[in-house]
Amino acid sequence: MQIKPLSTNGSRLYDVFPDALLQEIIQLADNFIPDRIQISDDAPELTAPSAGAVRHALLLTNEDIRQSILDCFSLPNFVSVELWRDYPGYRNTLHVDDACVSGVIIVYLDTWGDGEMGTKYYENNVEHFVAYRKNHGIMLHNSNRIPHHMIGEVAHVPYRKILYINWNNN
Repeated sequence: MQIKPLSTNGSRLYDVFPDALLQEIIQLADNFIPDRIQISDDAPELTAPSAGAVRHALLLTNEDIRQSILDCFSLPNFVSVELWRDYPGYRNTLHVDDACVSGVIIVYLDTWGDGEMGTKYYENNVEHFVAYRKNHGIMLHNSNRIPHHMIGEVAHVPYRKILYINWNNN
């Protein structure tokens, strides 16, 4: 994995997982049965989301793959490792994370779509952008204080797939 710092609290990640592990994660992302379905954020500046604008999420409990994923990172107390499938029209507008979340890692699992499905965050009045590219992602420390969002919405693809990790420092 390569890490390129973008700011005090954020970094762009490159070549996050080895190929075999990436393929295993992608297969899980394409085939899981969700344990949670979440509706799209309201974003008045965007067109109305389609009726199917949802996120399917799965909390990873399989210890073998979970540990293989976590072995790629050196982070404090993990809160969750999840797989997400975001369907057309889904968007995640500007927000900060819950107070119990100290940081997040988002790894993109495909190259479908365009830059509108990447992530932006704002630190010290500077905008930082991480493009949506397979096996690349973002690590954001203090995500409970750093505003961040998906740039646009999921479009022109069957779904956007992501591996999501969050942790706390306590």
